[in-house]
Amino acid sequence: QLYRNRPEQIQQFAEPLECAWNDRWARSARPATLDADAIAAEFLKALAASDSAPPPNAPRFNLNHLETLLALAEAGSVSARERLLAQLAALTQSLYWDSAQQGVGSLVDGLDAEGKPTGGKRLIEQARLLSLYSRASRWEPELASFAHELAEGLRRNFYRERPAGFIGALPPPKLRIAIAQSLGMPRADSAFYVDGNAYAIIALADYVQALGAQHPRGQWALETAPRVLETLRALRTPRGDLFHSSLRQTSDWMTDLALVARAAVRVHQLQPNPRALQFARQLLQHIWREYADPTGGFYDIARSKAWDTLKVVPVRMSQDETLPADNALLGMAMDEYARASGERLWRARAEQLAQVIAGDYNPTETLQYGGCLQLLTRLAERP
Repeated sequence: QLYRNRPEQIQQFAEPLECAWNDRWARSARPATLDADAIAAEFLKALAASDSAPPPNAPRFNLNHLETLLALAEAGSVSARERLLAQLAALTQSLYWDSAQQGVGSLVDGLDAEGKPTGGKRLIEQARLLSLYSRASRWEPELASFAHELAEGLRRNFYRERPAGFIGALPPPKLRIAIAQSLGMPRADSAFYVDGNAYAIIALADYVQALGAQHPRGQWALETAPRVLETLRALRTPRGDLFHSSLRQTSDWMTDLALVARAAVRVHQLQPNPRALQFARQLLQHIWREYADPTGGFYDIARSKAWDTLKVVPVRMSQDETLPADNALLGMAMDEYARASGERLWRARAEQLAQVIAGDYNPTETLQYGGCLQLLTRLAERP
């Protein structure tokens, strides 16, 4: 109605929005170089500031931040390691931790008025936490027991045998289902999602590499990771990308391809597996051909999509959302493949991509660039 009665006013209102959209999402890449140590210092400072004045609706335990702290700790940062260990210990003492079901209530769904988790349990969170606790147990051995607990929870509650894979989510406790439904949260999700299963493979690899395969859960993880990878391989489309889930309703998400490429490399690192390494290379080559932004970096999708009145166009993402930024995940996949295969071309491409992400970096939103910092920290290590 406002458009019909005052079209000039709407046009004036729309023009700055269009400019802001183009500047935020459709701008040309501007390669730059960032000092990883300086960005790390800014990141830790911003984290400390967020403790005293947390942003509204921000989750108490942010997995992107925890993974960035882990990368910094593994690079030698004592302050990052101390903060990471404190956060992981606090999570085990929080109401999110469910020892009975050997898992963690959904972190993104938050707590209700009684301080209890509102949602159920999400595979992608369980898997990322298993990686964190497994790798952090090298500094704090007591965390190993929580890693074992998470691994058993994955095996017992999420894993399905035929085909080998992990379901997307578990329902909340029965008394809380009505609350979850009122907030639009699913009761359960039995589909296999590519991103969640890729993270699960990475988590199983981290678990075995950190804690060994001598115990039953470790042996299960060692045997399961390559089987789940084969399930993901079966989700390839005729174009060469991947369906997002076993429902085969959507496809063409670059994040899925980058995560599966990383998962395939990790399977090869567990036990030499040329087939897995070849799969990783095929996915990276497909991304290189189909998803490239002509000005630099890569789009999140290769082509526009439309569902009814909703239309999605390709965007170059360098800022974290629920997961680390698409381009940061891709850069890490390129680097990990280069290290595993010896193909230095992919290391050079990862370094080139890091410069594009650095050009997108906004120093006023440091905490939204944890993925960027993870990539820069990894690239600072010797190949």
